Amino acid sequence: MKYVNLGSTGMRVSRVCLGMMSYGNNSERPWVLDEDAAAPIVQAAADGGITFYDTADTYSGGASEVATGKLLSQLFRRDEVVVATKVFNPVGPGAPRSTLPGNVTARLKSALNDGGDIRLGPLDAVRDFVDVRDVAEAVVLAATRRFLPHPVINVGSGRPVLTRALVSHLTAISGYTGIIKEDDQGSNRSTGVLWQQADITRAVKDLGWTPRRDLVTSLTDMWEAIP
Repeated sequence: MKYVNLGSTGMRVSRVCLGMMSYGNNSERPWVLDEDAAAPIVQAAADGGITFYDTADTYSGGASEVATGKLLSQLFRRDEVVVATKVFNPVGPGAPRSTLPGNVTARLKSALNDGGDIRLGPLDAVRDFVDVRDVAEAVVLAATRRFLPHPVINVGSGRPVLTRALVSHLTAISGYTGIIKEDDQGSNRSTGVLWQQADITRAVKDLGWTPRRDLVTSLTDMWEAIP
C-alpha cells in the first residue's frame, strides 16, 4: 500500500480509502450490509494497509458511523487511522464551488466583473448551514474528549434556512443588482431531500458546543475572503 499526505493537514493516509456507505443497516437501502457482515471486509482492508475510511451521518441514518467506529476500534489505535465523515452544509471563508454558497459566491463575483444574469437551479430546499470555523471547534472538542456517551454527534447550526434566503443574503452582501433565475439544472440529490435541520442536542450536552457565528456573518466573511 502506498501512503500520501492528506492535503496540508500533516496526516499520512493510504492512497486507497474504503467508503463505508455500504455498511450499517439496510433500513434505507436493501444492499447495505450490517456490522457483522461488514467485519471481514473491513478486516481485509486493514490487513491490506488501508488506514483511511469515509462515512457520513446520513448513511443508514447514522448506523454507518456507528459501525465504522466499532469496527475500526477493534483493528486500530486511535492514532493509526483517519476517518472522514460529513457535517451539515458548511459555509464561511474558503467554501468550495462544489457547495451552494461557494458556487453562488463565484457566480456573483463573475457577474459583477463581466455582467450578465445568474442562472441557478430551484432554491426551494431548506438546509442547515454551519460555519466552517464552528465545525472546526466542534471537531477539536470531540477529538480531545477521552469519553463521549454517544457514538454519533450532529454538527450543524440547528437552524433551517431556505436556500433562496441564503442566495438573497449573498446577493445583498455582494452588491449585485442583476437578475437571478431559477431555471438551471439542479442537483438530483438536493431536490430529493427538501428539508434538512440538524438536531444538535448531543453536541450541546456532550461537547458543550454551540455554533457562535450567524449566517450573515458567515456569508460576509466568505465574500470578503475572495481574492
